[in-house]
Amino acid sequence: MTVSRGQPRRERPVAVVTGGSRGIGARICDRLVAADYEVHFCYRQARRRADATLTRLRRHPGAAAHACQADITDPDQVTAFAAAVGRGVDVIVLNASGGMERDAAPGYAERINGEAQVAVLDAFAPALQPGATVVYLTSLQSHRFGAIEEYDSYLGIARSKYRGERLVAAWCATHAPQAVYTVAVSDMVDGTPAAMLMDLREPAASAERRRAAERSGVPLPTVDAVAAHVVSIALADRAPGAYVDYVAGGAITEAAVRQVGSDRKEYPCTTPFAVPRPEAC
Repeated sequence: MTVSRGQPRRERPVAVVTGGSRGIGARICDRLVAADYEVHFCYRQARRRADATLTRLRRHPGAAAHACQADITDPDQVTAFAAAVGRGVDVIVLNASGGMERDAAPGYAERINGEAQVAVLDAFAPALQPGATVVYLTSLQSHRFGAIEEYDSYLGIARSKYRGERLVAAWCATHAPQAVYTVAVSDMVDGTPAAMLMDLREPAASAERRRAAERSGVPLPTVDAVAAHVVSIALADRAPGAYVDYVAGGAITEAAVRQVGSDRKEYPCTTPFAVPRPEAC
């Protein structure tokens, strides 16, 4: 089932956002619409929330915003989402992820954070414009999986997103060598479902992470800060290749972000991130 809202389409850049009905995804959509993008987002099942997001997006003058109910782990629904967009795509933001749900089936984290990301790219491959931007959102714990300590309840998620990051990189190198692939890395983001689940499942560890951020004088990143950074990636003029961007906040200090900038990387290279200074690969 597809839900569509907004003014008639005009010639403008087109952005696709997975998991765009709430949280970081919704704020990314909001900022992209404000930047005069035609925005298409998918959501898994919460139609009422998707409609509320569309109502907010339509408040922008001349906004073009569309939503499609699509679970990215369902190939048929992903294909239908791509068909609903039906035109050239300039930006794909791979925001949808999962695996922390209590009712998640075995292997679900690997599927949604890995194969499903590639399935989205496969579905939209014919529509990707030359020089299109692909953004994969991830956490510092996932990006540096195996190199830093993980929360027990986040271990499987970090492993699956670490793998997904590299699957997407391999896909871009093979199928879209002219694309700009950027990994957007942030510390635990205040106000997200993942952060709230961590508060519930590992309250002591989560509280200590917040206290550490307070002691360092670098608050955890916010939903809006991450969204703003992702949209800055979409608007950036970059040469084709693979990049790693760091969103300031928490363990990722402003000084470290200024030092490392946007690292252009050839995967499977990992950028070790030492607090407060990043080290070369």
